[in-house]
Amino acid sequence: MRQKLLIMLLVMMVSASPAEACSLLRQSRHRMACMWRIRQVVHRLPRSREAVVEREQSVRLDPSQVDVHIDYGTDWYEKGEYDKAIAEYSESIQLNPQHAIAYYYRGLTWYAKGEYDKAIADYNEALQLDPRWADVYNDRGTAWYKEGESGKAIADYSETIALDPKHVQAYYHRGLTWTREGKHVEAIADYTKAIEYRPRFADAYNDRGISWSRLGEYNKAMSDYNDAIRLEPAHVHAYNNRGIEWSREGEHDKAITDYTIAILLNPKYADAFSNRGVAWNKLGEYERSIRDHNEAIRLDPMHVYAYNSRGNTWFAAGEYDKALSDYNQVLSLDSKYVAAYSNRGNLWSRTGEYDKAIEDYSQAIRLDPNYAIDLHSRGLAWKQIGEYDKAIKDFTKAILLNPKYADAYGSRGLAWKYKGRYDKALDDYNEAIRLDPRHANAHNNRGLAWKHEGEKDKAFLDFSRAIEIDPKHTNAHNNRGIEWYEKGEYDNAIADYNEALRLDPEHAIAYHNRGLAWSQKAKYDNAIADYDNAIRLDPKYATAYENRGFALGVTGAYGKAIADYNEAIRLQPKLASNYNSLAWLMATCPSAAHRDGPTAVKHATTACELTEWKQSYIIDTLAAAYAEAGDFEEAVKRQQQAIALLAEDADRTEYVKHLEAYKTRKPHRE
Repeated sequence: MRQKLLIMLLVMMVSASPAEACSLLRQSRHRMACMWRIRQVVHRLPRSREAVVEREQSVRLDPSQVDVHIDYGTDWYEKGEYDKAIAEYSESIQLNPQHAIAYYYRGLTWYAKGEYDKAIADYNEALQLDPRWADVYNDRGTAWYKEGESGKAIADYSETIALDPKHVQAYYHRGLTWTREGKHVEAIADYTKAIEYRPRFADAYNDRGISWSRLGEYNKAMSDYNDAIRLEPAHVHAYNNRGIEWSREGEHDKAITDYTIAILLNPKYADAFSNRGVAWNKLGEYERSIRDHNEAIRLDPMHVYAYNSRGNTWFAAGEYDKALSDYNQVLSLDSKYVAAYSNRGNLWSRTGEYDKAIEDYSQAIRLDPNYAIDLHSRGLAWKQIGEYDKAIKDFTKAILLNPKYADAYGSRGLAWKYKGRYDKALDDYNEAIRLDPRHANAHNNRGLAWKHEGEKDKAFLDFSRAIEIDPKHTNAHNNRGIEWYEKGEYDNAIADYNEALRLDPEHAIAYHNRGLAWSQKAKYDNAIADYDNAIRLDPKYATAYENRGFALGVTGAYGKAIADYNEAIRLQPKLASNYNSLAWLMATCPSAAHRDGPTAVKHATTACELTEWKQSYIIDTLAAAYAEAGDFEEAVKRQQQAIALLAEDADRTEYVKHLEAYKTRKPHRE
């Protein structure tokens, strides 16, 4: 009889009005429970005002009806009145402590309130009463996930799947948990299962795309984001994630388009604003980047990624104080945010505060010991302060973590160079180029190593290759200019220096080197102008003072020349050429007012001592100084010493002329 009544009621509730169904059930208070069970079966029929009144009457008639309280609680739940829903479910449990559904529904409500521990407690009770209820395991898994208990979450999802091998949500949720744990192969397997059982599951495609991306399978990630958007054209997260992939490929315009669509779909989507800000930064659109990051932070004042990314934009724009403020803000919100330490370290390196940079990189490495980039960055900072062994140690660790890290090989090569180990430097540059044949810096630096080893042709080829790869490689243009200069190809040298200065108008070395080329072409005014610029940019550039002194001397500005040589000596008191240049001018100057034999002897002697009396041209200067001082006997002795040091195939003509003059008690004059 009861079964017939249930069937009849079901038919009436589907085909008739709720009022008619309530009229039938009014015959017995005990039948009210049947009514609400049926309502669960047909999953929420439309509720007229009359139906709601009928249900309230049924509760007054018999408050002990457990299912009525459950349904009442469900209504409150759907309205977002979670406390009232919990009160109804609690009443059901008090009436029937063995009612698994009441525990389960109350657990769902605790979950909706964010009280995951209470949700888990209710799910536990439901499972005690019904140990094979797959949905409860799944939902308890989501609560464990929210509590950060990934292991327990995975165990519950696995139990769900064991009970129901086609439980789509369990596969999907377990995939999310694997993703959070960094186990993307396992995550992809679960997302794929979810898609197999629900082929139009857009979220599963989107999240599988994230895992593909983390594995470096960017094409597969892009394909999944495309499918997510195809299945759900308003899937904001898929647009955002596809934008990230476009940015990764350097397609920042396409990325901006996707982020913009995501923002149009959800104007409060802080992540999309922040990511679009990153793309604007990559395009050099710093104002737009800052504007987007500001909006992301307005929407979510705790958005650490937005603060960090805005800091990166300020950094790129040269606003270092503002960048520092943003990085500090990130770390005040999350003291374990590795990227902020890394980026602040980069800032300290840029401003030359290498000790602070090393401190920040070290903190980043403590938090993430397996991040090769921070080890490389710290190595660069060690290199800048001359700690080459520590730099090599960090570069080596970075290479062990990532054997394909071409930059780390290149940087270690530089450190070996500074230690004078050009053989090891060449090995590292070769490996960097093998890993990345278009590594312009490695080609440039290998060129410098070849030059040191006397392999000038190889050096020239490497500098040229660096320029071919990166036409804007300033140092490669400068270095090739030096090679042209040493070949006597001064016009070609000047052309390379011109390009270096076009690319970097504040390249002091390029100005200096172009000055040398102008001097060789006897364009001394041009040379002096270039030396002026080199010194303006680097007031401690001793060699520029020395060479400007030479050009000034040639043009007759002897007093200025002497002043430049003295400044060069002050800046580099251990450099023999500075003393030699000054001594030569003071010994041989056409202007008697600027000649000073005894002072010339003093400076030339210092130059000889600094070179351990092994340089013939410096001893030649000393001989000229003695001649100017009137000590021709010593002048002859020193000139003979200079000639004896000349190589067998060297041209001795000038040296012999000097000797013959001294023998006749005639000083040398320029």
